[in-house]
Amino acid sequence: MQLSWNWRLLVLLCLFPQQALLVDFSVAGIYTIHNADDGMECDSIVPVNTVLTFFHQRFIAEANEKLRPYGMSLSTYIADSCDDPSVTLRKLAQILGHSKSRCDGNIGGNETNSLLAVTGAFSSEIGDNVNYLLQAFCIPVIESVSSSLSLDDPKRYPYFVRTSPSDIYRTQVIVDLLQSQHFVHVSVIYDGSDFGSSMYNEFRSLIEGCKIPNDVFQMPCVEGAYEIDFHKKTTMNKVEQQLLQLKMGMSSTGVKVYVVFMESEAAQLLFFYLTFWGYKKGDFIFVFAHNHDLLSELTEFSFAVCDHVNPYEKANNILQKQNGTTLGYITNSYMRELIMVQNACCLDVDANCGYSMQCSGDERLDELTDYDMKQIRTVKYAVDLIANALIGIHKKMCPKNRAGEECEAMVTNLTGQMLLDAMMRTSFEDDSGGEFRLHNRSAKPTFDVVQMQDGYWVPVLLDYNPFVGPQVSPNLSEIRYPPTWDEIQRENQVCQIFCHHTIVVPRGVCCWQCQECPGKHMYVEKPMQGP
Repeated sequence: MQLSWNWRLLVLLCLFPQQALLVDFSVAGIYTIHNADDGMECDSIVPVNTVLTFFHQRFIAEANEKLRPYGMSLSTYIADSCDDPSVTLRKLAQILGHSKSRCDGNIGGNETNSLLAVTGAFSSEIGDNVNYLLQAFCIPVIESVSSSLSLDDPKRYPYFVRTSPSDIYRTQVIVDLLQSQHFVHVSVIYDGSDFGSSMYNEFRSLIEGCKIPNDVFQMPCVEGAYEIDFHKKTTMNKVEQQLLQLKMGMSSTGVKVYVVFMESEAAQLLFFYLTFWGYKKGDFIFVFAHNHDLLSELTEFSFAVCDHVNPYEKANNILQKQNGTTLGYITNSYMRELIMVQNACCLDVDANCGYSMQCSGDERLDELTDYDMKQIRTVKYAVDLIANALIGIHKKMCPKNRAGEECEAMVTNLTGQMLLDAMMRTSFEDDSGGEFRLHNRSAKPTFDVVQMQDGYWVPVLLDYNPFVGPQVSPNLSEIRYPPTWDEIQRENQVCQIFCHHTIVVPRGVCCWQCQECPGKHMYVEKPMQGP
């Protein structure tokens, strides 16, 4: 009877090999879940990135449904960068463990489970560290949020791609916006982050590299560039000096339009000072590189450039209505922490929780914003890009394999370069009906221009590609102008006025005024003629 039972078991294993032959690839998620505030490691929680970790895990599970028929699956591990390079490197070292390099083949069988790729949401400074370490192992990094143009160099970062558009194109959209509104006389405020400084440098190179006169769209001129470095390593004395220079510049020049290249926290601090200095809404028009949710009425009438991404509309329904997403049942520890923070209570009197109120366990996360749901979409793109690339490689290397059958050649020889090349070629349709593909290692360079109206960002231009031009859309709001609009227009019109039969007198860096000649025949009536 024992021999007969073993024989039947062997028959079952032969008939259903897919149950035992799933090849597991490891994909790590690096997210800045906590900030390093005031020198404290992993201090305050970052709500949107915390939510991204939950959906990262969910999208991995959904990707496995697609991969299972091909005998593959993905496993994942989430690590918190804490917005600190040293913490990030420690976490990466733990994730790498005994992983083998993916620079060459002969990686090993399924039992190895070497790290295949890394995705996540982190700053460009953290991105430097992640890329430098992982490219030594030829492991691709698929960033879902950071758009910093410092990561665009394929020679410096050969294994880096992202599912958001590059800031190179975002900067061009800002220049196009300034030209379309005839904002000739502007100043720039930027922070000391990689994002702020690189955006300012790209903006300056764009406007300085195109000095051809144009009667229709005049290139903007930068009157002043003010670095306000609220970075945690900058001394308060230096910041106060920078703020004083800005205050003097805003009060002594006629500039009414300011381009702001700052991360959200720095921008919030900046507008605290602007309010403290007594400025009111409508005094200036600000142009932001991102649609920051700033608690300041000074942003009214301002513009912002944001990625054209379809929000992941299912997110709120998942978090607000589905079972398993209440505090008492959710398994993601970072999400539990965020729910406790939002509800100011502790579950089971957690030793690490500082609130005195006891949670019931039925608490849920606050509703997500449109911005949050767009960030979630980019995470889905990153996971789906990996999954679809793996399916494409499987079909190419083992076209005759039966459903669920292991592709041995792929398991042992899949390199980072093969995965990178496959991702560059891959295109797929998302659940909203749109197609996703990479364009020069980044997402398609399309953006929305929004304006702050009555405290809300509303679209005034949708799906704008600087290489294509504006698209017709019925869902646009009319641009609103502040009560000081006539003054703003006049400043930009007379900044570089044409002086006829008058003397040009400089007025600051960008502008001039025309002064009458002091006497007769002080100007040349006719061109000079040669002998």
